Amino acid sequence: MKIKIQTIVSIFLCFVIPLSGCSKKKANTRQNETAAEPEFVLVPLVADETDEVQPLEGLGPNGETPVGVDAITGLITDEDAKKLREGNYTAVACFHFLANDWSQLQVKGIKDTLKKYNVKLLAVTDGQLKIDKQIADYESAIQLKPNLIITIPLDRDATAPILRKAVENGIKLSFIDTVPTGFTHPKDYAGMGTADNYANGRVSIEILAQQLGGKGKVALLNYKYSMFHTEQRSQAARETLKKYPGIEIIAEQSVENPEEAANKTESLLIANPDLDGVWAVWDGAGMATAGVIKNMGRKTVVTTVDLSRDSAYSIASGGLLIGTGTQHPYDQGVAETLIGLAAVLGKPTPPYVLVPGEKVTRKSMERSWKRVFKTELPKELKDALKE
Repeated sequence: MKIKIQTIVSIFLCFVIPLSGCSKKKANTRQNETAAEPEFVLVPLVADETDEVQPLEGLGPNGETPVGVDAITGLITDEDAKKLREGNYTAVACFHFLANDWSQLQVKGIKDTLKKYNVKLLAVTDGQLKIDKQIADYESAIQLKPNLIITIPLDRDATAPILRKAVENGIKLSFIDTVPTGFTHPKDYAGMGTADNYANGRVSIEILAQQLGGKGKVALLNYKYSMFHTEQRSQAARETLKKYPGIEIIAEQSVENPEEAANKTESLLIANPDLDGVWAVWDGAGMATAGVIKNMGRKTVVTTVDLSRDSAYSIASGGLLIGTGTQHPYDQGVAETLIGLAAVLGKPTPPYVLVPGEKVTRKSMERSWKRVFKTELPKELKDALKE
């Protein structure tokens, strides 16, 4: 999960406003649309000599063995594609939070994939990191009667009852990062697409441990709510630190948002002036933590999970946030949508699809940026790397 400090393009859409870019033609004319198909440029499932892209290692929420994106790119055959394009199918994407790079890249992957198969995206919703808001979004989505809902539940316990209602209404569910409590595959959902969060937790804590030379005192900032992917990251961080007996975890805190991360970091630094490092479970919390450390005049270093424009600039410019384990959210959006569309057609789908994790440091920034954002490195980051 990722939280912002600056965003690319934020989308805040309600159900009464048509989604930008959706077809406004009547259903019977949509069948004849022949828009150019987007190119899917997915991260290859190979670890190269740079040790940046990681091999798959995380298991699913019920112990499922993962499959890579290569296993789902053939899910939709030419015949399936014809059925989708002529079937007047619809979808809704329900997010926990939209105002960050991670969500925007996910949305782009979802929109590109739906456009490829002429499936109308009725709405994108923003839970604003509030359980009640996301539950209300689900209620509204169900009322739209889409064929598919693609979503990341903010809390797998609290959202289970309303998403069970979606299942009972015949709506296919494709999950991002976490599966609601009590849901089983394939009866209740099409599948889950996610980054290898265990690998990302591991590489991000390794960056911290290596920066400290294998010795020192660190604190871990975990996520407050019950979400499978953030728990995977924290589990990996704890287990990896066991390989560094010279590093002591002096505190673990649960945080809900960047503001709480900042407040708890300040308290930790006051109580522990010799704190050497902080690991944060997502980069919004990581950037807030780094800001507090800088304002207090400390040299404590920070690592985290996810790559945004803000965390990328900190890493490139030699800031206190020195590295991260990143997801590839565009690729995840493609994968989650393909899973959902296959289920809409009644095809068997894998329960757990992983997109590789990636280690990001100043040295790898240009390569990592291209793999995550699918664009060239911005000038400000190029300039920062030269300094």
